[in-house]
Amino acid sequence: GYAAGPHHALAGEIWGDGRGETLLGYAYDATPDLQLLTDWQSGADNYSTLGVSYQFTPQLALTPALWHENAAPHRLFPIAILTWSVQVF
Repeated sequence: GYAAGPHHALAGEIWGDGRGETLLGYAYDATPDLQLLTDWQSGADNYSTLGVSYQFTPQLALTPALWHENAAPHRLFPIAILTWSVQVF
């Protein structure tokens, strides 16, 4: 991974379904509360993603995104993730 200022990049290899798969990702901090995100994981069963993440408070964030299938018919799937973080320790 790499992070410099508002730019964050990731490249790596992960193990899934008995085979190695490539993972690439990039994020840009547009503001302290808004981050633009994209990633891609190799393999016909996986997706590329394009989204944004907005942090309403230090504990509450919303991340709407689009998943794009790697394999035909290359459908788009909208998704929204609401994250509530709680400090345990």
